Amino acid sequence: MKTIELSQLGSELADAVQNSPSEDILVVVDGKRSGYLLWLSEDDDVFDYELTSDPRFKARVEEARKRFAAGRGVSMDEAKRRLGLD
Repeated sequence: MKTIELSQLGSELADAVQNSPSEDILVVVDGKRSGYLLWLSEDDDVFDYELTSDPRFKARVEEARKRFAAGRGVSMDEAKRRLGLD
């Protein structure tokens, strides 16, 4: 991962993209973490990022975890069996 000071972002970003197009970039302001540029090279990467960043998806995952913890979930082995993947 590359680290770039915000004041130098304009000049260094083009260089970073050209020289390391798959390397994520941490943006810092006065030495403190401020932002993160994440490279998404494939359409699937973009979809995965958008899905896992969506608050509605996060809420559904959290609800599913609560149901499972309360004994109302389905184990991975059971899900595979039901789908005929065992």
